[in-house]
Amino acid sequence: ASSSAPQFAAGEQVVTNAIGGSGGIAICVPPINTCIHTSSAVQPNGASTSLLRTACRPFARLGTVVCHNRTIIAASFSSNAASAADCESNHDHDHQNALLQQLEVDTDAALRGEECKLMTLLDGWSRLHESLQPLQTRAEWSDISNPKLRQMIRCAERIDELVRSYNHEGGGVYLSSAFAGGTDELEPYRLAIGVWGKTPTPHSGDRAAAILEMWGNKYGGDMTQQPTIDAFDAVLEAYGISANMHAVGTASDDFEEEPIEHPDDKALSTLRLLRNLGDMYLVPTVSTVSCVIRALRRASRTSRGCNDGRNEERTRTVLALLREIEQEAASLFENNHDDLTDEEKKHQYSYIRGCCDAFAMSVKNLPIDEAIKEGRYFFDEIDRHAFGHGSELIPSLASETGNLAPDMPRIIPPLQNTCTFALDSYRDRATNDDTLADPKRRRASDDCRHISSIAREAIDLVNRMKRWDGVVNSRQYVTLERICCLSTHPNIIHDDFVDVAGDVVPLLLHCEELLLGAKDMNVRRKGFNALMSSWAALSGVVKEVWDQDGSVSNPADHAENLLRIKMEMNLLCKPEQRLDLTLNYHSVLLAWSRAQAGRFGAKKALDLFDDMRSNRICATPDEVTYGLVLRCLRYAKNPSMASKAESIITEMHKGFESGANDSVRPTARHYGAAIAAIAKSGHRDSASMSKSLLKQLLISYHENKDDALLPDNYMFCEVMNAIGWDRGNSLNKALKIKNLMRNLVDMHEETGHERLVPNEAVYGTAISAIASSPDDGEALEIMESLLDQMRSYNIRPNERLMAVLIDCYGKFRLPEAAESALRQMEAIYMDSGKKQFQPTTKSYNAAILAFAKVGNAERCRALLDEMLDKYSRGDAALKPDHKTFVSIINALWKSGGANVPEEATDILQLMEDKYFKGDLDLAPTASAYTSVVNAIARSDLPDKAVRAKELLQRAKHQLASGNALAKPDASLYTAVLNACAFTKGSHDDRATALTIAKEVEAELHDNPSLRWDSIAFNTILQVYGYLITNETERAKLSSGIFKRCCEQGLVSKPLLGTLKRFAPSVYYGLGDGSMFTKNGHIKFGKLPGEWTRNTKGSRR
Repeated sequence: ASSSAPQFAAGEQVVTNAIGGSGGIAICVPPINTCIHTSSAVQPNGASTSLLRTACRPFARLGTVVCHNRTIIAASFSSNAASAADCESNHDHDHQNALLQQLEVDTDAALRGEECKLMTLLDGWSRLHESLQPLQTRAEWSDISNPKLRQMIRCAERIDELVRSYNHEGGGVYLSSAFAGGTDELEPYRLAIGVWGKTPTPHSGDRAAAILEMWGNKYGGDMTQQPTIDAFDAVLEAYGISANMHAVGTASDDFEEEPIEHPDDKALSTLRLLRNLGDMYLVPTVSTVSCVIRALRRASRTSRGCNDGRNEERTRTVLALLREIEQEAASLFENNHDDLTDEEKKHQYSYIRGCCDAFAMSVKNLPIDEAIKEGRYFFDEIDRHAFGHGSELIPSLASETGNLAPDMPRIIPPLQNTCTFALDSYRDRATNDDTLADPKRRRASDDCRHISSIAREAIDLVNRMKRWDGVVNSRQYVTLERICCLSTHPNIIHDDFVDVAGDVVPLLLHCEELLLGAKDMNVRRKGFNALMSSWAALSGVVKEVWDQDGSVSNPADHAENLLRIKMEMNLLCKPEQRLDLTLNYHSVLLAWSRAQAGRFGAKKALDLFDDMRSNRICATPDEVTYGLVLRCLRYAKNPSMASKAESIITEMHKGFESGANDSVRPTARHYGAAIAAIAKSGHRDSASMSKSLLKQLLISYHENKDDALLPDNYMFCEVMNAIGWDRGNSLNKALKIKNLMRNLVDMHEETGHERLVPNEAVYGTAISAIASSPDDGEALEIMESLLDQMRSYNIRPNERLMAVLIDCYGKFRLPEAAESALRQMEAIYMDSGKKQFQPTTKSYNAAILAFAKVGNAERCRALLDEMLDKYSRGDAALKPDHKTFVSIINALWKSGGANVPEEATDILQLMEDKYFKGDLDLAPTASAYTSVVNAIARSDLPDKAVRAKELLQRAKHQLASGNALAKPDASLYTAVLNACAFTKGSHDDRATALTIAKEVEAELHDNPSLRWDSIAFNTILQVYGYLITNETERAKLSSGIFKRCCEQGLVSKPLLGTLKRFAPSVYYGLGDGSMFTKNGHIKFGKLPGEWTRNTKGSRR
């Protein structure tokens, strides 16, 4: 091409200057047009132009010119960034390999002795090596099959060969005249050592050391050309690369050479050698020590089980090295950063990098207490030196490490990576093999302290990163979240020695605050999963959470709040980018089910359930969803939720049968949760509703023969409980339960499944349900038949069943049978030695209560003496409690007798004395005071009203002293009124009783926390009837009391009888003749419903 052509002139000049005027072929990249230039004038061939342009693309961004005289030179092209990016995007590996082959040919020719410029060849290989950097991931630089890594290694090896040939006297590679003479003769050595320091192979350190040795052998003794400390630093960096390859477990078989054994030890030996030389030109600097530290840290990284067990030793070595240069490094940071030389700035950066390595190694390898101490020390060093100089140091360090982007965080990359590594290490340390591994260790309190200390360090780390104006990314936040949430491990939060509210909850609150304040929106979108699960775990343990603003909430509220935030962020995304939040909804539903928040929790669960059904883009109800919602309804214990549970099962059944999208088939688990919700709801038809669901499930099972529809004995127990809580008579209950037991036995014989085994728990539930109503001869007979059935199946009763039997015999007023069951229980324990059969305080209390119901105080005292005797001999399970003494008092006042008031009062005094001495189990309760008042009320004492009032005052005094169990209730006030009503002493005694009764009535009326009942109103009418002789006054007061009773809906038949007896004018004034029978009794059913709405058994 004509050199005068304007489009070729600029390129020709560049090439001519670079190659010293010699001819050849040159290819330049935009904005300089591609051209062909030869020594003879020829027209450019279109095909050749295209081929050369394509072939040069891989080297375009290096600004490389290829010449036919086997010389590769670096040309300075002023190509813009866009053009370079365009060339890079069209990267063609085949043509790059072609150029690599050309480099190989030129290098082989040079090594054979042909004339060549060494630095141009070295520069070509070096630039190609640099273009292959950086290898971003561990997979890239640890996998020898990676083509990029292989090319890097090849570049380093060819540079090594050229430098060895150059070092060999008489070699064929000569130095260009442009570089000859002076210190530039050392450039090949520096370049080769630097390349090995950036080439990830297990033998990089030894190859760099060999080059350094050649340098020293050739120029040793010449102070101007001998190896410098910077060269030693580069060799130490190469040892660090080798140590890294060892740590990640790169196979040595992939390399031709044997890998270095313990490259970190060689780096440490090199440092010691430099210190022992005493050469003023080879004094180790801060950077030198930092390079050794880097090698030690890289050697401590482990993968594929390559840990050699020396990591703690390496860490302690690093700590010692850093403390040796601490004073020298501190002096570097005393001056203004802009006044420092480039070498001093390098040392600053090296020291901070060394502190980063020490911090990372400490938290990873040292014992946890020491790790936290040392890690905090070196992190304080980083904080003080790197961030203690305002805005001067960090931007400079960031730019020196390649962090030039204006939108990048000010935190330097090594520190950012160190923080990530430290958080990962904290997470690993919190979940090591010694923590939370064995639930039988019972060291939960130690585990909690261990995790809490680590979590606090992790929180402090994230807070510092935020203060440094560094961007804490979503991965770091999620790691912090997982560390904090380890404190909610079941072994910890369910341990009695762990203060969950004081230790665990504050950690979660602090972690939640950090995550909510994150700038990275991905945290709100992808995070919170572990936090929601942790709040769900705490829901069954902690009832209240005191937030930082002083408000009170519960764990489920926190879980739901996080879900709402995550859902809002999710809805801002495009539909195809939205995350499925079904599992997050499950966490919140689980939190509300564990919270057992009653009707409120059930309503929350239903609202979440409606959200899922209305917003199927983010979450879809599945089998788990329905189960959790029904579980929340179970804890509602509200009649309205019974119908809701039934409707959910019906909805599931209809949806599945119709084949609707996203329909869920109701399984036995769903039926079981629904049956439990209905049985515990208190609904008047709960027995029939739960029994109907069980029948429906049995029909489905028999039709499909699917084990997923097979009921279990738990469902039968829930239905029996519902029948037991029904208001029917005992005979009907007994017959229904007997039929249920027959169905259960038949199902078990048919299927042979373990879930249907009629065990002692099932029989205990059946017996307890039968005895839940007034006694009936046939009900007792059915109960005895169930016991015989148990014996025929060789089912031995457990402690719970024996306690149920004792209690049931007491309800049937068969105290001798109750004591017999207690003796049988003792015999089983003595024969078998099984702890579960050991009689407890509860067992004896049931027997004592059985005798108390029939007023047999003598047997009650005998059983109490037996308990006290065994307890004094070391049987801690038989320590009497307040229920024991209350039962004795009840037996006393039911038995009657002249000395009953004194005996009952003495027992109460004994309870007060023991409680005062610290025995909390004998804290006198309101029921104890009520029982003593009842005993006094049944006596003939003329001053029983005064004594009853004194006991009320004693209960108030106990409450003021801190005994919350002694808080007077409506029953105690009613007992005092009863004592006043039946005072039969002198006129003064009766007047005193009336005065006391009016005071108690006023107090009862003025206290809104005391809930009135029909018995209280009836007792007040009796007070007026017995103590007021003036009929007009009596009628007036009785009319006022009856009006209040009507307003509260507590009118009952006994109360009407009392009104008729003591205030007939008021009674007969309630209506006309149609309201009364021929005998003068009022027709209860004709009374207004508002009057009787809250009376048991009335119309609703």
